[in-house]
Amino acid sequence: VVDVNDHAPVFKKSWYSFDTEEGEYKDSVLGQVLAVDLDYGENANISYSLSAIDLPFKIKQLSGVLKITGLLDREVHPKYNFQVIATDNAEPLYRMSSTVDIEVNVIDINDNKPEFIGYDDV
Repeated sequence: VVDVNDHAPVFKKSWYSFDTEEGEYKDSVLGQVLAVDLDYGENANISYSLSAIDLPFKIKQLSGVLKITGLLDREVHPKYNFQVIATDNAEPLYRMSSTVDIEVNVIDINDNKPEFIGYDDV
């Protein structure tokens, strides 16, 4: 019996939200997204990718582990919104995919000195 690829991958959650502190990251794990496919064999194997390329994040193609790969600065960019795509490994003509929304909230740390505004040094 040969499986027909008639199911798209389905994410375990309807959306994912992650919180992380601002800072410089080289290859730090943020979290994981997971999808399942009700087909069998290669049709059920899933590959993950990001919908955008100019992000300080990457995703491990086979595991869905999200990693931070750059500078996160809350004062510059307090929140990131993007999508992860889950694609099954059926024959290219029959591949199916689905997406899920990702939200990354950058948490502020005390990294700026206080400034006096409107103060005259008389």
